[in-house]
Amino acid sequence: MSDQCQALTRKGKQCKKSAESGEEYCKGHLYLKFSTITTKTPLYKKRIFKIIVKLLSAVIVLAGLYFGYRSATKEDVKEAIKTELEKSGISPPESFERIKEEIGKSYQEVGESVYKTIEQASIALEDENYAEAESLYKHLIFLFPDVAEIRFNLAATYYHQGKLDRAFEELKRAIGIKHDYPQAHNNIGVVFYYQKNLDSAIIEYQRALEIDSSYFDAYSNLGSALLAKGKVNEAIKALQKAVELNPSEGGFHSNLGSALKANGNYFEAIQEYKIAIKIDSSEAAFYYNLGNVYLAIDSLDKAELYFRKAISLGPKYASAHANLGVVLRRQWRLEDAIKEYEIALSSNPNDTITIKNLDIVRSILKENGR
Repeated sequence: MSDQCQALTRKGKQCKKSAESGEEYCKGHLYLKFSTITTKTPLYKKRIFKIIVKLLSAVIVLAGLYFGYRSATKEDVKEAIKTELEKSGISPPESFERIKEEIGKSYQEVGESVYKTIEQASIALEDENYAEAESLYKHLIFLFPDVAEIRFNLAATYYHQGKLDRAFEELKRAIGIKHDYPQAHNNIGVVFYYQKNLDSAIIEYQRALEIDSSYFDAYSNLGSALLAKGKVNEAIKALQKAVELNPSEGGFHSNLGSALKANGNYFEAIQEYKIAIKIDSSEAAFYYNLGNVYLAIDSLDKAELYFRKAISLGPKYASAHANLGVVLRRQWRLEDAIKEYEIALSSNPNDTITIKNLDIVRSILKENGR
């Protein structure tokens, strides 16, 4: 399509491309994967939490020597902790004194307090309480400024709040700490994508894949960026690889469907969208995209069916209402079309495409004395 949707699902903006009789409609929504450590599984159940547990265990045990028995110098404790942290692949914090000063507890008590903060932060991010998660991760960074994964998740809180520049800054810091970090490169790519810097997005996805050639999220995102650039055949190859590596991700099948549709392979696109729906029947965007294929081939009854299914799952899904209006207009159900356009505009009043389509239908009615 000429102007790719900037959308994860129904939260996106409408595309812009001519249809018939001056009508325009959104061509489809792509599914981008912005990785977080807490996707589906909280941080404290992930590997990084186990690493931080190991880190804090070293703090508790070795610092107990320093504060409790006085049998090791401060430098000996720091060196022992540094060695333990290096085994886990994490650089030591800048100042252990600052940890004690910030929390106001002994090192033996620090572990429990930090455990709780890590758990609260991961749950807040999982529950989409992004402002709370941001505050908690900032606190953890104050204590552990050189743990890349904490900065990585802070970037996720910024991203989900639309603070793309801040997300970019934290992701760059994470990569500065942990150089081979494919998830961070992937997420920088997503930030570039939404900033419409597609060339830079593609470079970041490719960097992620150079580090981890089995990283299916990066393949899918790369395919989406290539599709937005109009490189359809390359996009199909990348998206097929994503599906091959992770066939149980509905979003990957949906993205592949969008690429196949852009290439004129409508039957194959329909099959991919149907697989996506079979995997996740609760995702409105999959029905919406399937409706768009049927709209493209002028199979209006099926297009209406799937747009209405998308709306049943997302009643305020403006793009689905708008495209259902296009279907109804082509079926000459003009009053019904007006209702759908008006519903779409109630959710997205600045949508010039739907405003134009609504004016077209009203003009037809006026010309026919209705």
